[in-house]
Amino acid sequence: MKTNNNKEKNYTKTLDSIIKGLIDEYGNIFFEEINNDIYIYKPLGRKAFKDISLNDNLSELEKEDLVCNECILYPEDFDSDEVDAGIPSMLYSQILTNSYLTGTEQMLSLIQACRSEVEQLDIQMSCIISEAFPSYDMDEIESWDMIKFCRMFGRAEWKLKNLRNFEFENDVVEFLKDFSDLSTDENTIQEDSDNIKQHNTNNINDKVKVGNREMTKEEYRQYLDFQRAHPEINFEADTMYTGFDTMGFNDLPVALRPRNKI
Repeated sequence: MKTNNNKEKNYTKTLDSIIKGLIDEYGNIFFEEINNDIYIYKPLGRKAFKDISLNDNLSELEKEDLVCNECILYPEDFDSDEVDAGIPSMLYSQILTNSYLTGTEQMLSLIQACRSEVEQLDIQMSCIISEAFPSYDMDEIESWDMIKFCRMFGRAEWKLKNLRNFEFENDVVEFLKDFSDLSTDENTIQEDSDNIKQHNTNNINDKVKVGNREMTKEEYRQYLDFQRAHPEINFEADTMYTGFDTMGFNDLPVALRPRNKI
């Protein structure tokens, strides 16, 4: 059993290493598990798609084999003739789907998703850096730590403004300040609300308001004792203490009801 566990661990480590290497080399990769076998492939390029899948001189089987051979990265020795019948067809279909080459609607959904991504502030900042320093591609910029990212953004912004006369519609720093102030205000409001709740429930030295009635400390203690003694009563509608005109019966099991704390 230990031997099998060690083999599985070694296989996992080896596969993890392979995956990391493939991501570094190809960027976008996909996985498919068929009959307990793992297949890793890259998306099909548009030129290859036109050359293979749109070629009327090729049979469907030939197209499947060519696309699989073009895209499958693992196993490295993948051979369509050596795998079970039907597997190349399944892989071919998944490759086209994950390459967004099966129809216009797929491409449109991808464009919409990518447009939404560009609305993110950090992506726009990356675009500014790339515009100012074309030698850095977007993937490399995304890999930077925040210190280098902000340093390069500051240089890119200065370069575009002062050397290329770019005008920015909004200032990133001012936007972040406004966002920070808004978040601080929201937190302050929440803290104030929490303090009010804590005051109303715990500070019984003052008057405590329950419903539309105020109680002294002793009255409130008696009220809580009465609640515990009569869990069948719905005290949220109790006329005696809340001033409301109705009283109901709470059919929720006692064990599931919230407890009041002094």
